[in-house]
Amino acid sequence: MERVRRPRVLLGVTGSVAAIKAPDLARMLASFADVRVVATGPALRFFNSQQLPLNCRTIHGDEDEWRQWHGKGDPIMHIELRKWADVLIVAPLSANSLAKAAQGLCDNLLTCILRAWDFSKPCLVAPAMNTAMWEHPLTVQQLRTLKGFGYLVIDPVSKQLACGDVGFGAMESPEAIADTVGRSAHEYLMSHQRRVDNGRPAVSSIVDAFQRSVPLHMQQRPSIGAPGIRPFAAAYPPPHGSIAPLKHVGSDRPNTAFSNGELSSGDFGDFGHGPPAMFNAAPPPPANPFVKAVSSEFGVGEISSKRARHGS
Repeated sequence: MERVRRPRVLLGVTGSVAAIKAPDLARMLASFADVRVVATGPALRFFNSQQLPLNCRTIHGDEDEWRQWHGKGDPIMHIELRKWADVLIVAPLSANSLAKAAQGLCDNLLTCILRAWDFSKPCLVAPAMNTAMWEHPLTVQQLRTLKGFGYLVIDPVSKQLACGDVGFGAMESPEAIADTVGRSAHEYLMSHQRRVDNGRPAVSSIVDAFQRSVPLHMQQRPSIGAPGIRPFAAAYPPPHGSIAPLKHVGSDRPNTAFSNGELSSGDFGDFGHGPPAMFNAAPPPPANPFVKAVSSEFGVGEISSKRARHGS
């Protein structure tokens, strides 16, 4: 069987001030995936292509939407990117773009991709906005709408915001977001390969592919990302819960604390998802591709920040 290719990650960036972290996030994603970047006009106030890794310095914008189209059969950018990607992550997702996505507006390249997205593939969003906007009733309603569509929401954290206030609404760290995306990509590629092989899993090739592409330091310890990530929309009927990257899914019990880069003892809670194979050798897969056996040798940590939960 052919070896599994690197995952293809489409990074969408919107006009929150947290877009200044987009280059760091792109760099982390590019360490294990092929990455393409789509940015809205307001997002480009906070970063530019020269800050991105060399292998993903082309930023797709609204002006690219019809650039290659001259007649029937020619490529249209939002459809081409939708087909290309295995995973879509929008980070940050501003309050404005959240409202557009919830209503299905298609007024820029990124919102067209969101409207056309194939929810058999993971679609993740990491909201970032001021606390007053995060706590607004419309935000609660719009996030519930997205979860009903099949979006996976990476909850923001509480910290000092750009305006100087301290509160919820800050985007999760690029490290945790990249890890969560990696886990989603891993889930998708494994399930896709099983379908290609008519139900015969080929875990070893997938493990090899990820171990070649993931930096050594990420393979040597469990990740700080979502151990209990809910799989993408194909796995469960809506409504979907949000992703709290460092908290159990299916349990209110937090994981053991993360301190000084080392993980102390912990478990994966009731949902049954351990770290993906790219972080350690995988056990033989169970019959259900979306439920992994939990290995007692892994631990999970939690960054010491509180998370706001909407629409859970």
